[in-house]
Amino acid sequence: MNFSFVLGKATRRSTDEKEESKKMFERFDDEEEEENDVKKQRFRRSKWYWFLCVDVAFSSLIVFAAVLVIRNDFHQVVVSNTTFTNALNTNTNTKVDVHQSHHKYAFTPTNGKIAYSWVAKGHELPSETTFIGSKSSKKSFESESEFKYMHMAMPTELPDGSIAVAFQASPTEYEGSIRQALYWAISRDNGVSFSRPEMIAKDDQLPVWTPVLKVSGQRVFLLYTVSSRKCRYYDQSRNALRHSPGGDVVYKVSDDNGNTWSSGQVILSYGSEDGMPKVIANTLVELEDGSWVLPFWREPGKTCPQMKSEVKDASLLRKGSAGVIRSMDQGLTWEVFGNLTATKGESWLIENTVVERKSERRKTTKKKENNNNKGGRTNNVLVQHFRTKSGVAFVSISRDNGKTWTEASETTLPNPNSKMHTIRIDDGDTYDADDNVDEKTLSSSSSPSKSFFVAAYNHHPRTRDPLVLAVSKSTDGVDSWKPFAKIEPGGMREIIKPELDKSLLKPGAMQYAYPTVHWTKDGKYLLVAYSVMYGARGQLTCFGIRVARMEMKDVPRP
Repeated sequence: MNFSFVLGKATRRSTDEKEESKKMFERFDDEEEEENDVKKQRFRRSKWYWFLCVDVAFSSLIVFAAVLVIRNDFHQVVVSNTTFTNALNTNTNTKVDVHQSHHKYAFTPTNGKIAYSWVAKGHELPSETTFIGSKSSKKSFESESEFKYMHMAMPTELPDGSIAVAFQASPTEYEGSIRQALYWAISRDNGVSFSRPEMIAKDDQLPVWTPVLKVSGQRVFLLYTVSSRKCRYYDQSRNALRHSPGGDVVYKVSDDNGNTWSSGQVILSYGSEDGMPKVIANTLVELEDGSWVLPFWREPGKTCPQMKSEVKDASLLRKGSAGVIRSMDQGLTWEVFGNLTATKGESWLIENTVVERKSERRKTTKKKENNNNKGGRTNNVLVQHFRTKSGVAFVSISRDNGKTWTEASETTLPNPNSKMHTIRIDDGDTYDADDNVDEKTLSSSSSPSKSFFVAAYNHHPRTRDPLVLAVSKSTDGVDSWKPFAKIEPGGMREIIKPELDKSLLKPGAMQYAYPTVHWTKDGKYLLVAYSVMYGARGQLTCFGIRVARMEMKDVPRP
């Protein structure tokens, strides 16, 4: 065989295959380049398309916002030449983050309009020396008092003019310990500074909860709850025996400015009505007819094992119910009204707060007087707000001084499943029939009553920050709230340097919650007492009870 011929033939064949392969790869390269060109063209077209969409959307948003600003003056309030935007235009059902920036409020912690003081401190606030900043390290706090747990602040003005702030506290890290008692601290300079806390109520075997203070003349009333032995359980995470909130509603009195107290008297027992623990959290309201109304709720039975066999209504075990206790003789006897539950979802209605709409008198014609409206006086109306699990506060109305209530319904006020509080500010009396005021002024919508409502709450559907104050007309109080002050901004921006641990700056890391508002008798100051806590993995670290103070002359009138 001629090997040279075969070799030459094989060489030519190999050369031809290489040429063919080269042409094939060149064709692939051409096809790939062509495909890339097509992709680039598609990308350019898509990029142009998205830029166009974004431009149109942005332009539409600007136009829409301009229309809202022009058409709806509800979104702007002017106070002391400062304009701020109403923050309640959020549909909380969509679970949108509604954290607001500082500039949208007339008052913030940084503009000098709000002063702060500590009623009591437990754990020291984080600092470079007390806080371990590494995220991988164990977070630890140092305690500067005998209290490691403090909560449920309640301010009032005592007969001698001093300011008292009551709260529940314990040397344990958690609530529901048998060592949990009630304390108060006194201020004689309108809340600038406070005395060392003193114990005002305790039980040797059971925790006591939720102080409510009421001053009538020279007598001070202290209302609170004492746990039931039936509502205790073992907490495995803490390796401790704990008690559920509530039980019997009890009151005691002092006739010497709180120096001595009477023995406790039960006004609503655990076993009454339905065998459920009773709890209170907000102020007792004295109505214009002299009667007293105290909001309360029946605590659900999650941590009350014996309730499962005693309470037949399964819905009460899941959600509980809310109502009011009313006294017509300044606390001697009491009646219970209301059994309100959330009709939608599994939310509860708890930590309710009640405020009375101001009854109004107007100049009236003889025709109106003959129409069962003598003197132009309208009926008194009560407005009750509730903490819920729905992301918004609920509201119910009573037109018979608390006997019956409308079905609770949603408001636009955000609520992160936390206590809120409402009060009425009587900024002078309403216009009376004898006032020298012309008919046009009386009939105008801008001058109904000289009173208005103030609400303290967490303006967020999920986290207990920021802490905000809002105002509303006393003729409404349902959905016309206008926020004007951010008491606490959220996160730890005001008390810790960001470089220590940025995770603490996130919304919800800190809790500024459970506010209670007090308007001083001289009309000069508005005080807000609240809890400061740090929440992590279901564990709470209590920093203490804090009071924010502002001058009433700076508070806007709705």
